[in-house]
Order: sequence, then structure tokens, then C-alpha cells
Amino acid sequence: MESEPREGDQLLEHLGTAFPVYLSFAVSGMERLLREVRSALHRRQREEIQARRFVEQQIRGEMFESLTVMLLSCDLAMGFPAYPRQLRKRFV
Repeated sequence: MESEPREGDQLLEHLGTAFPVYLSFAVSGMERLLREVRSALHRRQREEIQARRFVEQQIRGEMFESLTVMLLSCDLAMGFPAYPRQLRKRFV
């Protein structure tokens, strides 16, 4: 990555959902390798949970917004004088 930054940038663009783990095998032993991979996996799981929560909140907000609009529209329609009495009694 450091010696060929252009190729490194291309690699990062094509990772998709994979996550990079940077190690120098010249100075890292097996224990450090395992520690770094575990740390990266935990970080990835936390990021995924945060992303899911964010999307869930977005969807829930949009759903409540649509529901509110529908309820307000129904309330306005029920108050409209030309609305048939039979239907008004049915929903009230």
C-alpha cells in the first residue's frame, strides 16, 4: 500500500464489504496477526450493527410519517360536509 499508492487505492475501491487488515510480516508475529484480525472483525460487527440501527430508524421514521399523513387525510375527509353520513358513522 505504501510503496504503490495508486494500486492500493484501486484495491480499496474493489473491496466491497471486505475490510482491510494492514500488517507487516517483517515486524509482526502470529499473535499480533490474530489480535489484529480479531480487532478488525469486532470493528466490522460494530459498524454493521450501527448501520442496521440507522436504516431501521430511517424506515421507522418514514413509516410514521406516511401513517401520520394518512390519518390526517382521513380526519380531514371525515370532517368534509359532503362526506356521506353512513360512512361517517361507520368509522367514528
